[in-house]
Amino acid sequence: MSPQLQPGIRHQFKYVVTGNKTVPALYREFEELNFSHLAATLPGMTVTVECEIIAVEGRKVRFQTCAHDGVDLISEGTHERVVIDAARFNDSVGRKRAAAAPA
Repeated sequence: MSPQLQPGIRHQFKYVVTGNKTVPALYREFEELNFSHLAATLPGMTVTVECEIIAVEGRKVRFQTCAHDGVDLISEGTHERVVIDAARFNDSVGRKRAAAAPA
């Protein structure tokens, strides 16, 4: 794992909300996240998302996040990820793909 991965690292990004990224669309691609939904944001508004690494425990990295639309805090929460060895992961997936292939 990279020694540069340390608690306190921060990142920020902004995006303009589109209709398919509002509550009716429910962000189905982010099922692993633990975020609150505190306020609605209108299409066309710009959301600023900030995240910070708050813990590194072995290969596990924990992040704290918040999102603001310029008027309200709209979301906050935490997320955990595990750093993987990409070559080992790809080898494992390749073996599984071969085992699952129809004969």
